[in-house]
Amino acid sequence: MKFYFLDVVNLALQFEITARTYGLKGLSLICYLRYNAFPQRDLHDYSGDVSYDPLVVNSPNIGRWYIAVEVVNKTQINNTALAPVLDKGCFSLEWQLTACSNGKAGTNCSWEVYGLQRVPKRSPSVPFESYYVPADGTASLEESRFSLEQILSNSSNEQFAWTYFFLDVPQGSAGALIHVQLKSDKELDYELYMKYGGLPSNESWDYYASRTSSSNGSIFFSLQNSSNSDMDLSILYAKEGTWCFAVKHPSYKANSQTYMSVSLQGCHRNCNQKGACHSSVDESGLTFYR
Repeated sequence: MKFYFLDVVNLALQFEITARTYGLKGLSLICYLRYNAFPQRDLHDYSGDVSYDPLVVNSPNIGRWYIAVEVVNKTQINNTALAPVLDKGCFSLEWQLTACSNGKAGTNCSWEVYGLQRVPKRSPSVPFESYYVPADGTASLEESRFSLEQILSNSSNEQFAWTYFFLDVPQGSAGALIHVQLKSDKELDYELYMKYGGLPSNESWDYYASRTSSSNGSIFFSLQNSSNSDMDLSILYAKEGTWCFAVKHPSYKANSQTYMSVSLQGCHRNCNQKGACHSSVDESGLTFYR
């Protein structure tokens, strides 16, 4: 088994691995992929026979992907105890990373994407307290919220459109939480998808919330104080690195006024107003909140 790695440094639509084989008649080239760790036959994120068809990963996470390749007999492909074939023929691998070059996202590169800039709060009670606003100047750095309708994606061909926001949780703040609020003057008709390290979609997300349902089964996700016109949620102990939030909304622009706020906080709901939020830093530089 041979090992390789590929670094994905920006948000991407997909990467594709293709192979060319020489002298592998009756043999298959099996490829295993795993994010941020070495893959094994029985422990991997994706796998496939790339002898004839490429292996495609949609919306890959930002970071390092490890690739393992081995040559096996075709008759053993469905056997859990594969016997690798040594010194039989040659192969070459080619990988292609696909991303939108126009600063947008989506299958047709038609959805809007906004980078969120972190603004530290003045006189924070604990380290890393901050809020996020679009970095393109569409919102004031003095305001901790921004208007949503004026920056949503347009679409005349589909029932729903997507608008993406990505932000970075700084190093050392993994003990903090990401707090997201949507407040509207009318009934909310939006869905929110959240994913660490890559673009979320209907099929791939870490957390989900709408006016009527959520992925509230996770102990690291909290949806509270929500109503027909408000959505209030928190991702607890958020990982350091890049997070992407996607707002799925009707393709037409609603005649409403919705504000979105995204912030990095120390303690969940400020300890429910029943105590003080304390922080400490360990030797590795990680901040803990309690």
